[in-house]
Amino acid sequence: MPYQEKSAWASLASTLATYAVYFAILIPRLIAEPAAPQYGLLIGTVVLLIIVQVTLQTGLAILFRCDATQPRDERELLIALKSDRIALCVLSTAIACLFLAYVFTPGIPGTTTIATNAILLSLVLSAVAKFGSQIVYFRLGA
Repeated sequence: MPYQEKSAWASLASTLATYAVYFAILIPRLIAEPAAPQYGLLIGTVVLLIIVQVTLQTGLAILFRCDATQPRDERELLIALKSDRIALCVLSTAIACLFLAYVFTPGIPGTTTIATNAILLSLVLSAVAKFGSQIVYFRLGA
């Protein structure tokens, strides 16, 4: 398994786990009080994700030192580009859907908090699409 694939697995797992916990805590809070800001939870989640990512990527770099120091080959660069394109498509589609939902559903209580977290969910889905597609491309040998 190439080092870049290992890195994508670590990023995918940490992103999914961190934001699954975030949204599991957030959704009941939003149902109880839609207009209440959740900045503490958001900042804590981002800090936690940064710590987990740095720890995992550093651990991978130490364990697979020879692979980590090698420059990316053409295949790995192509996989990164293809994955970025997929992530951008997911993000663009999600933002367009959020825009349409915002335009056609005025007057929702807590719109700012809900919109902020919907945009965050769009970013998370984009990251998951990127890491997931990298893994698929590495597995397919694309």
